[in-house]
Amino acid sequence: MRRDRKDRIMPVKDALSAGGVVYRVTSEGVQVALVMREDPEIWALPKGGLMPNETLTEAAAREVREETGLEVELVGDLGPIDYWFTSRAEGVRYHKIVHHYLFRAVGGSVADHDHEYDRV
Repeated sequence: MRRDRKDRIMPVKDALSAGGVVYRVTSEGVQVALVMREDPEIWALPKGGLMPNETLTEAAAREVREETGLEVELVGDLGPIDYWFTSRAEGVRYHKIVHHYLFRAVGGSVADHDHEYDRV
């Protein structure tokens, strides 16, 4: 249990996601794919939760493909990060771990990204 700013006791839940850094090399240099939500403006790396029986790398590749529209090839493991956030609507404090992987873009189009983000 954690206390929020008003000193209320809040339950703590763990959350797990996977995603990645997607790159391609062009004549102008290295480009990295970011996803963007307009309201409020937020730029991020593509990531998301795991489906049942899905490995971390499978989830990362699927989320990258869905959120960016790009087909990718796994290059390597970049390791996990973790952070805390509070959902006031749920009255829960989350400890989130995100496993990131490096992917090379091998096809697809950012025009085919899903509705979760406004721009890629």
